[in-house]
Amino acid sequence: MILSRNSLEILLDLIEIKVSALEIEDYEDAREMTRLKRCRQEVKTTLLNVSSHTAQSSQIPFLASAKA
Repeated sequence: MILSRNSLEILLDLIEIKVSALEIEDYEDAREMTRLKRCRQEVKTTLLNVSSHTAQSSQIPFLASAKA
């Protein structure tokens, strides 16, 4: 399943909201925070990869026309 850049940004925002709202009171809360932070990092990495891929794709036609 492929998510759009917009969807990834929305997911990242939702994760950030949950992280900021979570009050750690016990082991389960701490475990949830760890899972959220891991998830946040995965989404950020995916978002960077999508951005990088989009930037490279948008540059290819420009480079091709510059060489011609």
